[in-house]
Amino acid sequence: MQRRQRLLDDIIAGIDDAYGNICTDNCFRVLYGLPTDLQLELAYFIMSRYLPIFERKHPEITVPRQIISDISKYFETFARGVNMDAVKSFTAEVSYERSCHSVLLAYSHQNDLFTVTSSCTCAIRSVINARRTNVWEADDPEAWEKSQKREYVPRERIPIFNAAGYAVFAREWEEVVKWLREKEIWNYPDEVNLELIERQLEYWIDNMYVLIVPEIAELLSQEPDDTSVDDMNDN
Repeated sequence: MQRRQRLLDDIIAGIDDAYGNICTDNCFRVLYGLPTDLQLELAYFIMSRYLPIFERKHPEITVPRQIISDISKYFETFARGVNMDAVKSFTAEVSYERSCHSVLLAYSHQNDLFTVTSSCTCAIRSVINARRTNVWEADDPEAWEKSQKREYVPRERIPIFNAAGYAVFAREWEEVVKWLREKEIWNYPDEVNLELIERQLEYWIDNMYVLIVPEIAELLSQEPDDTSVDDMNDN
């Protein structure tokens, strides 16, 4: 139980990493083994914070609201399908769309610890990136226009290094931790395989935090002598 309390502190400390990787990694560690419903509830909470902004930009798209409101009903009708074709590339909304894919993957494989946690963490990370990018679009419209034209944007002017965007990034990760503390997650059972968590997290990091299907998670659950990451990548 103390492990999760320490990890919440580590998320806050990790906010100094503007890329968000430290927060993401520790979010994965703290969520791993918690009830699926609780992890999904956190993802919906973070998604709902950006929903009004998204709907102002795309009032014609109701997919996120449907998922947040009743994912079981949505899944019955559309399974993991997400029809958000109006969302343009290289926008904040692309990250928000990814959060929809993420929670649907978690919901569709609720008994797979790795799939649930990596997917819910991906959803949280994606929404926070969407909020940061949204602020950057307004704060530095010139850089935003360049990105839309696929023109070069100096490194110091990308969303990660935008001061206004960083402030939102920091606030949203603080909201994640606040929510988890209010749920007193340290009171939940914490009977997890720490070595397995780190192996799975390492593989997820190596694959740049993409959504990973359960078949890969099953291979990762095997002992290193039986199946190695190199073996998986060679197949």
